Amino acid sequence: MTKQRTYYARCPVCGQYPVICQVCGSPATGSTPFSDWLRSAQCPEELSSKFFTCQNLDYIWYNYRDNWLITLEEKQFGKDISSSQFYTHLVIQQLLEIGAKSGIPIQTMRGKRKIEYRGHYLIVFSNSTPDDSEWIKINGSLYNKNGLLHLLKFGFLP
Repeated sequence: MTKQRTYYARCPVCGQYPVICQVCGSPATGSTPFSDWLRSAQCPEELSSKFFTCQNLDYIWYNYRDNWLITLEEKQFGKDISSSQFYTHLVIQQLLEIGAKSGIPIQTMRGKRKIEYRGHYLIVFSNSTPDDSEWIKINGSLYNKNGLLHLLKFGFLP
């Protein structure tokens, strides 16, 4: 059995949850059709959660001038990351760290370059953005908007 959807789209203005389609009356998922298909009964049984975990990674933040990148997972309204998503992201983080430590130049749009991987960050907002949240947690520690901006600008926490 494929893991069923546990979230739906939320209105960015009023916060109504879930957003309902005015044409067919179905709740909007906020996902792509392919993402919905992967989690549906139409996806073959051999691709189900008995064998695979299907997670997304929200952002790859890449400073192409200074040759570093970070990965970011965003959670709104104080939500927690699932253990399945946590461990899948941990695998990706470790692989990126190993690759970056190898020092092997990587093909980029600007030619082959060494890329520094500066880590994976879980950003949790009490609301939905740095501007409307009372608090921001980054990897479990409280930061303000300036701390988040520092992370985005330099690829590490202040």
